[in-house]
Amino acid sequence: MQYTKQLILITLFLSTTLLAENDALKMIIEKVPMIKNINAKVTHVQIHHSLYQFKAQVMGPRPGVLEGFITKDFKNIVTGQGFDAQTGAQLSIPYDIDVAALKDLAAYTLGNGKDVYFLFTDPECPYCQRLEHKLTSIKKNVTLYVILYPLSFHKNAKSMSRYILNQQNNESRASAMKEIANKDTQYKSAKYSSMELNILNDKIEKSIQESNKIGINATPTILNAKGVKVSDIEVRN
Repeated sequence: MQYTKQLILITLFLSTTLLAENDALKMIIEKVPMIKNINAKVTHVQIHHSLYQFKAQVMGPRPGVLEGFITKDFKNIVTGQGFDAQTGAQLSIPYDIDVAALKDLAAYTLGNGKDVYFLFTDPECPYCQRLEHKLTSIKKNVTLYVILYPLSFHKNAKSMSRYILNQQNNESRASAMKEIANKDTQYKSAKYSSMELNILNDKIEKSIQESNKIGINATPTILNAKGVKVSDIEVRN
């Protein structure tokens, strides 16, 4: 019993120490001139050998999310993707996600396996449409939850999203997405009652709000159930 109490105390001490070190790192990175000049708040830091990987929320004239790597002497910053030189795995900071909330917001699912993924997609996005053509066969062990995230600069994205969400079942919603990816324009002639329109718009806004809260800023984006960004190759044969 005494041993268990000591183990718990040691674990709590180590956790507190790691959190304090992480917070200290965030503050140091925020003071680096390039980061300071754009008024960015560092939200996540992860250690990779000789580099710190960071994610920051930019509060300056051009708000958004900045992700990159900074050397441990804090003299050099590299933005963009990074990879483990030995394994080729992408270095990624997990997003903070609410799995249950995302499942509820999903327009439809593909597959029914135990490994859960979330796809954030814009029906009008050409890259999303290209991915849609690849999602013809989902691995047996995968369930892919599709979250509609219409981007503000795509003028037809919300109309497309309403059309998809208004379909009667999971299969027809998935089919509607595929039709749109194949340049079908039935969404343009879709008619809704005032009540239907309010319900559909509410669903879309909730998806947008949750996606923004997570920090999604591009489509398509695929996350696993731990919030780690993955490539599309992991969810298809």
